[in-house]
Amino acid sequence: MSWPWSELGLDGPASLDEVRRAYARRVKEVHPEEDPEGFQRLHTAYQAARQAARRAGRGTPQGPPDFTGEPETPHPSRPEPGKEAPKLDFSQLLHEEKPQAKPEEPRQKLDFRALLDQEDSPKEPREKKESRERWDFQRLLQEEERRRTEEQRRQYGGEQGGAVARALQLVRLLFEEQRPRSDWERFLRSGLFFLVKEEPQFMDGLAEAFRAGPVHNPKIREDVLLAYGFRAGKEPKKHRAFYSAVSGQAAQTWTTRRRRFRQRHPFLFRAAILVDGILLLLAGFYLGDYFSQLPYRQQAETICQYIEEDFGFPAESCYGENSSNPNYFYLPVQQRYFVARLEGERDLSRGEPGYTTDLAGALVARELEGFAEEWEDVCELKTQSEESGDTPPCYRISFDMWDGAEAAKDLSSRLDSLSQETWYKLLAPAYQLQLEIRDCPYYTYTAPEESFDAAAMADSYQTQARPALIRYLLEESGLGQADFGDTPYQLVHLGVITIYTDDFIQIGGVNETTGETDRLYFYDGMYLISTPAESFDPNMDGFAYIDFIYSDHFESAAERSSHADLLLWDVVRH
Repeated sequence: MSWPWSELGLDGPASLDEVRRAYARRVKEVHPEEDPEGFQRLHTAYQAARQAARRAGRGTPQGPPDFTGEPETPHPSRPEPGKEAPKLDFSQLLHEEKPQAKPEEPRQKLDFRALLDQEDSPKEPREKKESRERWDFQRLLQEEERRRTEEQRRQYGGEQGGAVARALQLVRLLFEEQRPRSDWERFLRSGLFFLVKEEPQFMDGLAEAFRAGPVHNPKIREDVLLAYGFRAGKEPKKHRAFYSAVSGQAAQTWTTRRRRFRQRHPFLFRAAILVDGILLLLAGFYLGDYFSQLPYRQQAETICQYIEEDFGFPAESCYGENSSNPNYFYLPVQQRYFVARLEGERDLSRGEPGYTTDLAGALVARELEGFAEEWEDVCELKTQSEESGDTPPCYRISFDMWDGAEAAKDLSSRLDSLSQETWYKLLAPAYQLQLEIRDCPYYTYTAPEESFDAAAMADSYQTQARPALIRYLLEESGLGQADFGDTPYQLVHLGVITIYTDDFIQIGGVNETTGETDRLYFYDGMYLISTPAESFDPNMDGFAYIDFIYSDHFESAAERSSHADLLLWDVVRH
C-alpha cells in the first residue's frame, strides 16, 4: 500500500466518495490540537488522494500524485448529512482550496463556508467537463491568494501569523456579509479559533472588528464572550479593553458600580453604609486596643526570647488569649505556667539576665514532683504555699521508716544535677526542702542561702532520720525525762536488730556526762521500748520476748503525743 492511500487507511486508489469517507473516519482519530503534525500529514494525503480521484473520474491516467502543485479548489458546500466536518487549524488554512469564481464576475468573492469547511459538498454534482479558460482563471486566483497569504504571514509572524490572518479574514467576512449566528457558532467551535484565540494580534483584530462593524444580533457578543470564558458584567482586569469592545459596554469602574447599585437598591445601599460604619467603629476599637497592648506584647516577645536563650526551651506568652496579665507565660513542652517581667539591663557577663521570673523555682517543683511520683511507695511530697505566688516556697518529703535509703540517694542525685544547670546558676531558685520520717523533720535545706551538699543529704537518712524520730517520741511521751532526768544525753543510731522474729530500730541513749550508753531504745512503728543497756539480751526466747514487749508499760505515753499520726500503741519501760 503506497502513500497517500496508506495515510487514509485505503488499500489503493479509490473513488472520490471513498476518499471522503476514509478521511472523515481518520480525522476523528487525529485531533489538530493534540497531534498537529499528524493532522497536517493526514490533510496533505487527503488533498493528494482527492486530486488523484478527480483525475481518475475525468479519465485522466492515474499516476503518482503531484505534491508540488496547488490542489484544486473545491466548490463550497455543506457537509454531507450525518458526517462531521473536520476541525480547522492553521495547517488546514495553509492547504485549503479557495472557492471557484464565476466567469462573469471580474473579482473572486471569498466564501465563508468554503474557508471554514474546506470540503466539497457530497451532494453537489461535479461537472463532467471544465473549460480551459475557467481553469486558468482559477489558477491565477489561487496564485493571487497565495501571495496575499504570504504577505499576511510576514505581517503577523510565521506560520502562526498565517493562521491569525486566516482567522481575521473569516471575522471580516462574518461582519461584511452579516453572517447569521449559526456561522459565528461554527467559527467559535472550529479548530482555527481555538488555535489563535489567545494570540494578542487576533484578539486586537477581533476587538477592532467589533468596534468598527455593526452587530446585527446581540447574542453574537455573548457567544464570543462565552467562548473566552468571560461572564456578562464581570470584565477581567487583564482583558478589560477587549471585553469592552466585544460586549459593546464601557468597563465599569468602582464608582460607576456604586452609583448604579445606589440607584437600583437604595435600601440595601443605606444598610451597607450602616454596616460599614459599624465595622469601622469595631475596627477602630480593636485597632485602639491592639495598639494599647502593643508595648506589652513586645515585652512578652522579648521575655520569650530571653527564656529560650537561657533555659534552652521555648516559652509562650498567655497575654490576650488565656490571661490579661502580660507577665503570665507557659512552657508547652513542660506544660507548666510561670511568671516573668522585664527588669534592668541584660548583661549575662555580670549575672544580670534583664528579667525576673519564678521559672527556676517552677522547674525545681517539677523535678520534685517527678521524684515523688516515681518513689510513691516509700515517700510522700507535701507542699506548703504562701498566700501569693504560684510556686510553693517550701517542700516537705516524708520517707518510709524502713525503705527510704535508696529514695534519699536518688533525691540528692537529682537536685545535684539540677544545681549544675546554667539557668540554675543564673537565676538561683528560692525554696526550702524539708526531709521527714513519719512527719518528724530530720534535714532542712534552704536555697539559695545554703550551698547544696548532695552527700550530706543522702547520708542524713541513715544517720539522722531515725534518731530524730526516737528523740521526738521520747520527748513527746516523757520517756526521755523518766530515763535521764536532767542529765543531758544524745541518741546514737545502732542500726536494725531482729529480736526473736521482729525487726526493730535500735538507738543508744548515751549519757553526755559519763559517755556511757545507759539506755537502749527499740522501735518497730508500734512499740517504743526502753531498757537498761547492761541487762539487754538479744538472744531471748519467746517467753522473754513477750515479757520484753508487754511488761512495765509507760501509761502516759499516748496521752502526751500531740500528733495523731504519731500516737504510740504501746510504750514499754524496763
